[in-house]
Amino acid sequence: LSNQSQKELITKKAEEINKLQQDISKQMEAEESFDVFISFKATNKNGEKTEDSVIAREIYEELTKKKYKVFFSEKTLENRIGSEYEPIIFKALHTAKVFILVGTSKENIDSAWVRNEWARYIERINSDPTLSRSSFIPVFKDMNPYDMPKINNSYIQGVDALKLGYVYTIADGVEKILAPDSEKEILATFDNIDNMIEFERIRK
Repeated sequence: LSNQSQKELITKKAEEINKLQQDISKQMEAEESFDVFISFKATNKNGEKTEDSVIAREIYEELTKKKYKVFFSEKTLENRIGSEYEPIIFKALHTAKVFILVGTSKENIDSAWVRNEWARYIERINSDPTLSRSSFIPVFKDMNPYDMPKINNSYIQGVDALKLGYVYTIADGVEKILAPDSEKEILATFDNIDNMIEFERIRK
């Protein structure tokens, strides 16, 4: 129904979009895969670092000590320009076998970028039979854990960052999830992961 000039404009825009998609796909193929994705709100409205970012860094440092490939935006994206962010984030979200969501307030976990990340990972859990609910680990501090996102309308296990040794609890959980199948049975004899707090019991 378009006239000739409109058709030419639409065709031009479609070609630009197609080229952009191809460029992003090429960039994604060139990027490395990740074991773990850490999602958190990095700065507040005044541009200052959040407590979420401090917790996230502690987790990142512990997991990298164990030689896991971790997506942590402050490090992973520090030498990249803005136009390169999405291919890296997309690749990380679609290769990571563990997603760690850090939050100290509902406002922070519902901020645009953070919500976008955890919503996309939950969508992946729901469509990928190789991923289990346990691959999504909420980490909370000074907030109502029931404000964390649900998966299939139910709460999942989380870690309270106020608890002594919480970083090691997370590391133990990640180790169990990422262990080769041959090691999972052995690791199952260790119950450190059981220190993770079930949301349903937190208020009791």
